[in-house]
Amino acid sequence: MHLTRFLLLAAVVASSSVAAAPYCPGGATDAPSNVKQAVDKWEGANSIKVARPVKDTATKEFCNAASSVINDKLADANAVDRVTVDVMSDYLDRQSGKVGKPRSMSASMRESLGTAGLSKPEFQRFVAINFTFTKPVDGLMVDEDHYARQSRMLVPVGKHLVKALQGAAVLCSESLDAKAGIESAFGC
Repeated sequence: MHLTRFLLLAAVVASSSVAAAPYCPGGATDAPSNVKQAVDKWEGANSIKVARPVKDTATKEFCNAASSVINDKLADANAVDRVTVDVMSDYLDRQSGKVGKPRSMSASMRESLGTAGLSKPEFQRFVAINFTFTKPVDGLMVDEDHYARQSRMLVPVGKHLVKALQGAAVLCSESLDAKAGIESAFGC
């Protein structure tokens, strides 16, 4: 009888210490489509292109936050799926300086799930670049990434080499220092 209780207790303890599978098993590059769609929806609602490094950072942060709340048994994957758009919108709004103070993806997720707790202060990670062109620009290059012509783009805070393109020809270029809280401008 005691041996049965011991084995049952050992099985319960062992099963409770096994971590749940991560929300994005293949990492941020293999995030569920709803995470990528949430970024795309925010782009459309805010009339701004989200640069690839920002998408990568937001997706990675979302995957980490989702895995954390699932592992902490604060929510399951279905609950995370239901709040994806709200969480991503809150995070990008705050990190871009559009509303409120910046906060982590984890804090945005926990609030959306109704499990908010204490969170440490965050620095603003992203800022907009506004583009105005008088030349026939049909593309942009920001650092090493190519984009179609844009009027606004959300980029990480920091230095960026921006080039306006017509085909493969560079019409103008500038090194911009995108600072938190200050939208940058580029044009030619």
